[in-house]
Amino acid sequence: MRHLYQSKFPLYWLMVLSLIDDDLSGTELSTLVDNITPDTDDTKVIDLLVEAGIEQVSVNNAIEDVNQHLINMNYNRQQLNQAIFTDYCNAMLHIRNGDELALQDIGLDKVVGYSVVAELFGRCDIDNNLENHDYSQDYIEADPEAGSHEEFDDNKDNLSNLKLRLAALARIFHMFRITEPTTHFRVFPSRGEVLDLSNENPLRIKA
Repeated sequence: MRHLYQSKFPLYWLMVLSLIDDDLSGTELSTLVDNITPDTDDTKVIDLLVEAGIEQVSVNNAIEDVNQHLINMNYNRQQLNQAIFTDYCNAMLHIRNGDELALQDIGLDKVVGYSVVAELFGRCDIDNNLENHDYSQDYIEADPEAGSHEEFDDNKDNLSNLKLRLAALARIFHMFRITEPTTHFRVFPSRGEVLDLSNENPLRIKA
């Protein structure tokens, strides 16, 4: 995920990858991430996917499914053309921390676009229930910390495990949309203080 975040990998093609049933090793996936940007020609991207070992029919079907998803959501690919995974992650943080102000900073059209992306990533959730946490199937090795390894791992960093992480992101995005704004702290701008009502953050003044 760190590699993907630091790359220029397009959200559109990440959506396509999320619907691929064939698996890719960490090395194969890393090669795609390094060589595909928003400016890479579609034909070149498809060639790279096939060279990585994905069946041509699987690529074609995934592209068709993504395009149909965009149509169903009244969105189009042009609106996602320059969007990369990094933008998606940053937008999630802004939305979580800024609420309505974040909408102004990011722009409503982009927020809608990221919602469309999250809807598709939700298909990676094994039980198709974003409000259900099942450690045995939602996390690598049934452990939320298993994906936090520092060094690249050819087995753990494969496409199947990436899809588990995309499902987790969709789950987070979903919860952002249905939960109330956080109430565990109060901000006092004039005093430059944040009162921690939960008494859990050591950087905040205790209640």
